[in-house]
Amino acid sequence: MCRVRLNNRILMRALVLVCLLFLIAFAISCSSESPNEPSSKANPQEPVAQKSEPQAEAPAKDVTPSSSIPAGTASIGGGAGQGMAGPGEVTPLDIKAIDFIPARPIAGEPVKVQVNFEKPEAAAVPLHYRWQVNDETVQGADGNALRYQTKRGDRIEVLVFVGNLREENRARRARVVVDNAPPVVKKVEEHLGANGEYVARLESSDPDGDMVALKLQKGPPGMVLDPAGKELRWPVPEGTNGSFPVEVQVSDPVGASMVLSYSITIRQQQQPAGSAANATSVSSPPK
Repeated sequence: MCRVRLNNRILMRALVLVCLLFLIAFAISCSSESPNEPSSKANPQEPVAQKSEPQAEAPAKDVTPSSSIPAGTASIGGGAGQGMAGPGEVTPLDIKAIDFIPARPIAGEPVKVQVNFEKPEAAAVPLHYRWQVNDETVQGADGNALRYQTKRGDRIEVLVFVGNLREENRARRARVVVDNAPPVVKKVEEHLGANGEYVARLESSDPDGDMVALKLQKGPPGMVLDPAGKELRWPVPEGTNGSFPVEVQVSDPVGASMVLSYSITIRQQQQPAGSAANATSVSSPPK
């Protein structure tokens, strides 16, 4: 009897031990799964990415580099964008220079431009022009010449369009400022009075409308200039013969000046005794 009880106890202990081992193994298996690792199962709400088939690589394009285009000179400006040039195409960047004729225009003077290309054969391309004075377009001026009543300080700008398309990006610009114009003086009349006095009447003007000043720089002794009346007066001494140089300077407030130069030729002929006074003649062709 005692032996049977002992066997039952051993069996019970064995069962308890097996249960403990089972619990320990279960706990170990549960702890081996990390809670931070994402589940390998796919989320049924997320679309499954489909494997894309590899695409064939596109063949490389053979791009032929365009010919190098020389930049324009500093005297001209480019448009907003010149674009790419095709083979043999003339573009605004082929313009070497735009020269004004005259280089320093004065008030009221006609102005022209000469377009020079890097390649002489490019000169055959048609050109069109747009003129502006003080940022205002001059209507009707579409050639390479401008006829406009300008004044000192006016800003002249020309746009040169290359080809028949008058697009801003196919134009080059050139600018010039109207310079100060020198005043002008000329002799309009001269005569020798009955009292033997030489008188010459002058006219002076300034293209810019400035006031001018006259000054006698050279003349025979006794010659005077009346600036208000614009007259030269010279009491010719009796018996005077020969040529006498005269120089009259006219200047404006800006400093521009001009000199009128000419010579007076006096010829006095002796008359027979008892006749009237000696005959005197004057001539002075301008130089």
